[in-house]
Amino acid sequence: MLRKDEAAGAENADALLKGIRIIYDQMLDILKSHGVEQIKALGETFNPALHEAMMQKAEPDRKENIVLEEFQKGYKINDRVIRPSKVIVNTLTSEQVAQQQEQEEADLQEQTTDEPTNTD
Repeated sequence: MLRKDEAAGAENADALLKGIRIIYDQMLDILKSHGVEQIKALGETFNPALHEAMMQKAEPDRKENIVLEEFQKGYKINDRVIRPSKVIVNTLTSEQVAQQQEQEEADLQEQTTDEPTNTD
């Protein structure tokens, strides 16, 4: 159970966090009004024109060259990169890539056989 002063401290921290979030959102809106936008990285295919690979990591359940984590957000202004996103990229062995391709082909084959045929 929180003491009275601990509860007040938690409320102050929540209020501070809320205030910082509001300022952050306002700052993004101002930047956006001047043509500056964040580069989407997380879950996207690695693009060296937009992303800077800081590390490589192998996660077999994810696709090859997918951005797994973002260390630092990137920005562009009017489609020109002013700072690339610093990211961790998924790198698989050739065997893992082959397994993924086989699985995708099997899934596609299964989808086409599961579709009902129209016999009018």
